[in-house]
Amino acid sequence: MIGIFSFLLLGGFSTAKLVDLYSTKKAVSLGQNLAGQIVNPSFPNSPSLSLGNLLYSNLHTQIKEEQQAGRATPTEYKNGWRKILAKNPKLAYAALNNYGPDVIKAFNQEFLKQTKKNQSDKLPTISVKTALKSYWQNQRQLLDKYQLLTQKLLNLPDSTLNNFVKEIAWEQEWFDFENERLATKTQSWLLRNSLIEKLPNHNYEYGLRLHEQIWYFGLYPLDLLLLTARISHDYPEWTPRKFLTEALKFSQAAKRIMPES
Repeated sequence: MIGIFSFLLLGGFSTAKLVDLYSTKKAVSLGQNLAGQIVNPSFPNSPSLSLGNLLYSNLHTQIKEEQQAGRATPTEYKNGWRKILAKNPKLAYAALNNYGPDVIKAFNQEFLKQTKKNQSDKLPTISVKTALKSYWQNQRQLLDKYQLLTQKLLNLPDSTLNNFVKEIAWEQEWFDFENERLATKTQSWLLRNSLIEKLPNHNYEYGLRLHEQIWYFGLYPLDLLLLTARISHDYPEWTPRKFLTEALKFSQAAKRIMPES
């Protein structure tokens, strides 16, 4: 599933096994949970899932109790499932090959089920297969955006890349609309490189967090930037460059198993 495991990768070696990450039951649950996050799938241009959606669904697949993600990610998850990948990223590729098809199948079935359920006189009735095709088209396009962002970040000198990641991390840590800690440098770079769109009537001096399209930490591009910051903080051996390099490699592998449309 388009990056279900993408951007979660780290590196090293471990005695952990694939069974410590997933089972067929968990893969099916993950696919169903992801489909459940799609809003109004009856509309032709079905929305796509952000990295933030994927991370949150995976957390709740692994830990059944209600938990918060992001900077509130439970220690149990950091020192358990995620640390397994920190020790052996090869397991992520094994999980993709073994369970990726199960996630996709469960997602498609749940998506079609919810599309039929959501159709009513108030919503445009379209072929459920058309809705699913539209979803996968949109999802591949969003993955392309993440890959482009990742590649452009990797093209930066280490000093610039690390400063952007620190700026984003600082912004999240001091999430206060009244203070001066704004990710303005990162925002300017994103705009210059056409990685985000400039909105009319928006005061950009306030930085990323007040940008109505991108400041939310669960959406592109902040979800990837914040994840990079958290991983490099929690696992110091994983510099932003090392993490993003592996993330790009894995996202390419994940895209190859995605439905074309």
